[in-house]
Amino acid sequence: MSERQKFSFVTVTSKNYVAHTAGLYCNIRDYYSDTYLVVCCLDQHSFDALSCIKDSCLKVVLAKDVWGEEYWHNICCRMRTDQKAFATKSALSAWALQNVAESLILLDADLLFLDRIDDMIEKAMHGEVLLSPTWHEMGVWHKSNNSGIFSAGFIGFSVRALKGVNAWKAYCFNECSISIIKGYYFEQKFLQWFLGDFDCEIISDPGINTTKFLKSESDNCHKKWTCPKGEDIRVFHMSRTICRDLPISKLKEEYNAKGLRRLNEKTVLKKAENTNVASKKKTIFQKVADLDKMLHGLGSFLLFVQTVKRVIVSDHGTLKDRIGETFFRKASLVEKLNAEDVKA
Repeated sequence: MSERQKFSFVTVTSKNYVAHTAGLYCNIRDYYSDTYLVVCCLDQHSFDALSCIKDSCLKVVLAKDVWGEEYWHNICCRMRTDQKAFATKSALSAWALQNVAESLILLDADLLFLDRIDDMIEKAMHGEVLLSPTWHEMGVWHKSNNSGIFSAGFIGFSVRALKGVNAWKAYCFNECSISIIKGYYFEQKFLQWFLGDFDCEIISDPGINTTKFLKSESDNCHKKWTCPKGEDIRVFHMSRTICRDLPISKLKEEYNAKGLRRLNEKTVLKKAENTNVASKKKTIFQKVADLDKMLHGLGSFLLFVQTVKRVIVSDHGTLKDRIGETFFRKASLVEKLNAEDVKA
């Protein structure tokens, strides 16, 4: 183990994200050649693959060593791969703060750096918690009700927030799933709770951890992308919903290909071997998604029952008037308010 670092990037990966992770490594090295990077692997395959990269500023670890054998065994008995990955973000953050660095930025493997982020690193080093908004636009604000107001794809912590990170880890260990009734969204919604006890800085730059862009420009052979309002994109998040045919997506794929060339060919995934497993996982995920829809429907029904009760017990106007206003006229009034927002 090298001497304790002032700062480190950290990320979680699995066998299906080896290309993204290798690409992120190459991408980071274009901007930060000697900044420490910790990669936490959920499985032996990704560990063997990424351990082939010879770099004194790269540390590859197994999730079972980050969690500890007892906790990891328990997690594997009850969580899907995606849940394990989400939960392990918290464990990796806690482990890295205790064993590797005094501060860190946790990154999703599918991020693409387009410029340096020295200011973000400074904020992570000298603050306690650095949070990235989900950047939901006005027309889809309601999405924050499900996924939360902060993204877990780009988070900064220092040792001064270790107590909170350990608490986050405990919550993720206990339950890392989507539950509308309990208000969970994997590891992400827990991040809002840091606001109550820690000095949290919320990133105001929309060009950090964004999925939205407007255009690309050529500037001395360097591609430049901007946000819809003109801000430069410095960290792009190529989530699964982003079209792979876009130039910015192709740039990420180029880094992924470059990263895979750094690995031992024998360790690179063969998609054909994983087709059946992936298909099975999709089936399981679909069942879970269907169950969540049922719970969402139950929640909507309970809300409807509460509304009916309020309409009945209210002493304002007549019962007929209350029913008309609540179940019919309210929708048109909401549309009217939205129209006023557009005009403004």
